[in-house]
Amino acid sequence: MSKCETVIDGPVNGPKDINAYDTQSPTNLEAYDTQSPTNLTALSSPAFGPELLTYKITMTDFPNFADLNNAYYFNSRTSSLAGPFNSDITTITSRDNTAELYGINSDKDIVKTDMLALNDTNFAKVDHVINVDESFSVSRTKGVIGNEKGAFLYRMRYLSEPFSEPVQGGGEVHNPMYFKDCTLAIAETHWMHLGAEATQKDVYRVDLNFHKNSYGYIWVFVQNDSGQTSGQYKGAIEETVKAFTNLRGRRFKIKMFVATHKDYPWALREMALGYNLGKSF
Repeated sequence: MSKCETVIDGPVNGPKDINAYDTQSPTNLEAYDTQSPTNLTALSSPAFGPELLTYKITMTDFPNFADLNNAYYFNSRTSSLAGPFNSDITTITSRDNTAELYGINSDKDIVKTDMLALNDTNFAKVDHVINVDESFSVSRTKGVIGNEKGAFLYRMRYLSEPFSEPVQGGGEVHNPMYFKDCTLAIAETHWMHLGAEATQKDVYRVDLNFHKNSYGYIWVFVQNDSGQTSGQYKGAIEETVKAFTNLRGRRFKIKMFVATHKDYPWALREMALGYNLGKSF
């Protein structure tokens, strides 16, 4: 028996301007990874392996961290803390019964943003193409370094595998791809038993539908309750993205990474999981 179950039904927007005051980031610390770390020990120049097949960076010297302003935001409605954000905003609040957010910067200027603007999904067509072979140093240039297997260097953090915990500091990315002027957006579901907790399932595909002209570079991975992982780097976002997997288990979770350009938005409309039902206990 084959099924396709909707996991996300509704718009999920990527950030439109990572240099703005980070009012569109959720309280989930891993969701929109646009901020800088607080342990500012810093980084050295990169060392490259043979034929640039490995990007390696270590914590020694990073020149510009002293100039960064890092802040945390507390949401009293959800009792949650988000950050750190590389932002000059010192205070932020919302206006009751509206989607407006107000902030004050260090110069005591009042700034405002309307969260309803994130519902605008009439994106302009983008002809820009990122040259993923053009290397740069993440200690001096804003960007993300990753590979097809889901290892990343981003925001002075290192992720060795898609579902591992990120560590602050250096690491190695084999067969690297370079995404200049991008930040890494990360979205992860909770464990899902797909309506049949006692039944084995074979997950064979993840389908994603994006709004037209969404821009970014995407990875999709699935993990089962035994810790096995399957997924793919799909490249540039298209209106329909299909990531093929071959994973068996009773519970699963999905993790999506998007290298998000500072000038171009994306919006996810729907995510669905294709699977076959197997035997129960």
